Amino acid sequence: MSSGKMLRLTLLGFAFIIVAVGILFAMRQTRGSKTEIELPSPAAPVVADAEVILNNIDMLTVSADNIREIVASLNRPEAYSRNIVVESFWDGGNAAYNFDVSVKDGVTALRTTYGGKTKNIIITGDYTYVWYVGDSVPARIKNSNDNVRDEWQMLVTHEDIVGLERSQVLSAELINDENGSGIYVRYVSSPFSYVTEVRVSIDLGLITSAEQYDGETLIYKMVPGACSLEVPGDTRFVLPDGQSVFK
Repeated sequence: MSSGKMLRLTLLGFAFIIVAVGILFAMRQTRGSKTEIELPSPAAPVVADAEVILNNIDMLTVSADNIREIVASLNRPEAYSRNIVVESFWDGGNAAYNFDVSVKDGVTALRTTYGGKTKNIIITGDYTYVWYVGDSVPARIKNSNDNVRDEWQMLVTHEDIVGLERSQVLSAELINDENGSGIYVRYVSSPFSYVTEVRVSIDLGLITSAEQYDGETLIYKMVPGACSLEVPGDTRFVLPDGQSVFK
C-alpha cells in the first residue's frame, strides 16, 4: 500500500458494517462519479483483508444508513503535517484563518496567523499550551474533552458525523475523482439546523473539505492545502522556554 493509504479502514470496523447493515459489495469501475447505492443482501461476502478493501474501494457501498459506522472505522495517520484554511461568513463580512498543522505521537501543534499576530498552540493528551510570538511563558489550559485538537482548528469532526441521528443524515455517497477516494456526507447539524456538507478522505482518514449553510447562505468553509505523511520534526513541539512537550 502506498504512503497515501497509510491510514486505512480497520478490519474490525468493516466486519461490523457488513454484519450489522448487510452491505452488498458491487464493483463499480466508473471513476469521477458517485457510486450507486445497492440493496443489502444476506449473501454478501466478508472481505478478509482490509488492504484488499482499500485496493478495491469501488466495491464499497456507502449510504445514509451506514455512513456513521464507516466514518467511525476510519483511522487518522499517527503522524502528518498539513495546511488548512477555515473561513467564517456573516452579513457584511468574513474572516479567514490559516492553520499549519503538525501531528506526532498523539500531540498536535498548530500555528495560525490572524490580524497580524501569530499564535502557537500545542495540544497534548492533558493540556493545551497557547502563546504568541514573543511570549516567554505559554498559557496552559486543562483539556476538557478529546476533541480539543479539532476545536482549536475550527473543524467539523468525525465525531460530529458519528454522533448524528439517522434522521439528520440527508445523503451519503462514495466519490472517486482526481482527489482520490472520498466519502461525501450531507447532514443537518444541531442545534440550529444548519446543513453541513463534508468530504472525508479514505486514503488519509482526514476531513478534507467542509461547508455549512444557514438556509442558502454559506456561513462556514474549510479548504485543505498540501498534506504530508512524513513525521514532523521535534522543533514543532517546543514551548517558548525551549522545553519539548515530549518527556
